[in-house]
Amino acid sequence: MGSQPDVDAAVNKRGIIVCSGECALTDVADLLIEADHTSVLVVDDSGNRLGVLTENDLMAVCATGADLKSKVKHWLRSGNARLPQDTVQMLTVDKATLLIEAARQMFLQRNSRQACHHLLVKTPAGDINWILSAMDIVKAIASQCTGLGTVARVADVMKTRVVLPECVRSAPLVQAVRTMFEANQNCVMVVDGDCENAEDKRIHDVITPRDFLHALAGRDIACATVADWLRGTIVTSLELRRISPHAMLLDAAKKMASTNMHHLVVIEPGSCEIQGVVSCLDVVCFLGQS
Repeated sequence: MGSQPDVDAAVNKRGIIVCSGECALTDVADLLIEADHTSVLVVDDSGNRLGVLTENDLMAVCATGADLKSKVKHWLRSGNARLPQDTVQMLTVDKATLLIEAARQMFLQRNSRQACHHLLVKTPAGDINWILSAMDIVKAIASQCTGLGTVARVADVMKTRVVLPECVRSAPLVQAVRTMFEANQNCVMVVDGDCENAEDKRIHDVITPRDFLHALAGRDIACATVADWLRGTIVTSLELRRISPHAMLLDAAKKMASTNMHHLVVIEPGSCEIQGVVSCLDVVCFLGQS
């Protein structure tokens, strides 16, 4: 048996995005989309670390009615940020930390309102050169085929449909974001609005924080409905997200890694019925609690 993988083997080698606390929140959305990242390190004029801003923070800004044009530093001090300055030390790991330990840290704080899918990574000299995301861990698991055992299946870790939030196609996109935030989930199912029986509702698609980030970067959120957004080309179709509840969890990790999709929709083979959703964080937390 080989040695266990560490954070250095998993961390995103593309580097870290850094922005000033004086930047507007909407400017960060542009940065994240352009660089295809999910987080930025925020510093003041002297280079001191103020915290980390994630795509989930931008979703929370919208959901709570905060001003998207306000400065990043004000959000980090608001008490609602996922990784503000006073959590930086707690959520920083050394690059030699075992991957399973990093996963455990994400697992231990997953249910808090400030739960973050990211950890800062420091060098032996104390410099923070990377941010480790849940997707980074999943990609390492997928490439090394390790950590998830040989019996864990998607059905063992997925969120079932009953706990997932819903919105109708005619709802404002901002309402869909608020629904995700209030349910403390990172996806919302888009369903028919004219069906009283929940089990008979047709699920058209799912919307995630990444979809909202694209909309925010395009400044297309004030009047847009969910249906308007689904007509675009950014949202990934259900068919591409599809995975069987009987699939091995490692196979789910490999699909997430190869497609860069953070959420897969769990559908029984030969059926159109959605049973639930499995996310990168679900996979990471399984690793972290094992």
